[in-house]
Amino acid sequence: MAASRAVRGSRGPGQGGVIHGKGSVQVEGELAARAKAVFPWARGALVIEVERCEMQL
Repeated sequence: MAASRAVRGSRGPGQGGVIHGKGSVQVEGELAARAKAVFPWARGALVIEVERCEMQL
């Protein structure tokens, strides 16, 4: 689930959504290197292959 108070929801501030898909952690390669460059403590990058998204109320 992902959410933000900065987005206007249907009942006031805040909107969220659910992401459905398959995830994997890449510890080597370009995506892992980019994640580690921004977050030195990171072990790798979480890559999600999104199958569908659903907005929440």
